[in-house]
Amino acid sequence: MGKKWSRPVRWFLFFAGLILVYQLACHMPLLVDAVCRFFRIIAPFLVGFVLAYLLQIPCIKIEQRFQASSNRFLKKRARTLSVWTVLVGLILLLAAMVSIVAPGVMKGIQGVIDALPEYYGQVKKWVQAVNNSRLLDFQIDLDALLGRVSFEEKIQSIMKSENAAAYAQGLVGASRFIVNAVLAFITAVYILLYRRQLKRMAVMLLDLAMPKKHQELLIRYMGKIHEYFAKFVLCQLLDAGLLGAVMTVIFYLAGVEYAALLGPLVGVGNLIPCFGAIIAGGVAVLVILLTDGVSAAIIAGILLIAAQQIDGNIVQPKLLSGSLKLNPLLVIIAITVGGAYFGLLGMLMAIPVAALLKTIVLDLIQYKHDKKISSIKDGLEITQSHEKG
Repeated sequence: MGKKWSRPVRWFLFFAGLILVYQLACHMPLLVDAVCRFFRIIAPFLVGFVLAYLLQIPCIKIEQRFQASSNRFLKKRARTLSVWTVLVGLILLLAAMVSIVAPGVMKGIQGVIDALPEYYGQVKKWVQAVNNSRLLDFQIDLDALLGRVSFEEKIQSIMKSENAAAYAQGLVGASRFIVNAVLAFITAVYILLYRRQLKRMAVMLLDLAMPKKHQELLIRYMGKIHEYFAKFVLCQLLDAGLLGAVMTVIFYLAGVEYAALLGPLVGVGNLIPCFGAIIAGGVAVLVILLTDGVSAAIIAGILLIAAQQIDGNIVQPKLLSGSLKLNPLLVIIAITVGGAYFGLLGMLMAIPVAALLKTIVLDLIQYKHDKKISSIKDGLEITQSHEKG
């Protein structure tokens, strides 16, 4: 009976699959929208997971210290105390950074605002000189370009009713960001507090989903991913700190007023692949242009581009290749391919994925080699047994 119905069942499943694929293709925009909406909903929880992953290392170290203590209170509540110690330390660190950086930023902004009339006068003189030299076939009317609009008129245009929707949308976006940040923080706290229970639950699910042999292989490669990603993050932080220190010294030697602020800004921007370095470099050059003049901005811009090129093509690949045992050329290729196909996320994950793929390929080669050696040994044993017989 099974053989009689096996062929009709296969044809039924085939046509059912075709219908399913056709329906998915017809409703692809709705499907993509639903997937994007799903990821937007779970985004704060994913961010919380990443935050917990990054904070688990100091949490584990501090928990071990508490457990080694002779105080019963500390030993009994070692995990909870370690989590809150790390979180409070992180908040205090961020507050200290803001308190240190904010006065310099406000001073720089105030300096730029105070210098705007002087810059406007310089631009006006330059435009007047160009008009007097008659280098152009037309006259530049600076007032017409900037517009003769009073401050009151600008305020009234900003407060028009048609702009209310844009302001409301901005408030909603800001509120959503705050809510997502709070959710991410709460998620990270719960993951850190109950990480052992979550790990046991994951192992139980693996027991249901796959045999023990496959579990061991999966756990091994998950450990490799953790190792490679941790080394990647460490290398990125080291590279950012190195570039920030170098740019601080370069800006200081170039006579930049806010060298101590702009140098670390370039280093932090370098943590974000591609766009971060460009944005941080652009902001640094713009601030230098407004505070130190055109010549200082040109010199700083040239030195900044040179330092970023040396870092991106020599220093960073060398650090990553030494830590993850990858060829520097493979590092550059992995970042390029990852960024081309998957954007910012691809650039972030390219190096750990490349290291993992290298490990898998080497394991396959070793497996094939061991299997070949085993078959040769078995053949020799059979031959020897025949010769003895």
